[in-house]
Amino acid sequence: MKKFLIVVCSVFAVAGLTAALPATAAAKKSKTQTVCKFGCDQKKIQKAVDKLKGKKNATVKVEPGTYKEGVVVEGKQYNGLTIKGTKKNPKKVVLEGKNAKNENGLAQNGIEVIGANNVTVKNMTAQNYATNGFFYHECKNY
Repeated sequence: MKKFLIVVCSVFAVAGLTAALPATAAAKKSKTQTVCKFGCDQKKIQKAVDKLKGKKNATVKVEPGTYKEGVVVEGKQYNGLTIKGTKKNPKKVVLEGKNAKNENGLAQNGIEVIGANNVTVKNMTAQNYATNGFFYHECKNY
């Protein structure tokens, strides 16, 4: 009886491990991050962008709301990235610059793209930033 139990437990352990592997592999390969205040992949746009580093043609979907942050997309590892509001009306997704911060302190731009080609930003509004709402430099095809 002990041998039977051990064999059955081993079979279930291996089956459980095998079932868990595809889900983990899929999560690592995901090219989409969703941003919202509760229940999404991320609460901050910058965190979603960072998760997609090195994944060409990835997408950040931003649910309606106001996001007080500055986002920096820097380097060719973000080529082809799309950051988009999930609603067609850009007034539904707002990047708010008043007292917004990024990794360098106070955010000067809503979204700044540096040296990343083919980056698309759409269906969102940026307001009250010190310099620019959306700023691309050293880029092609934006």
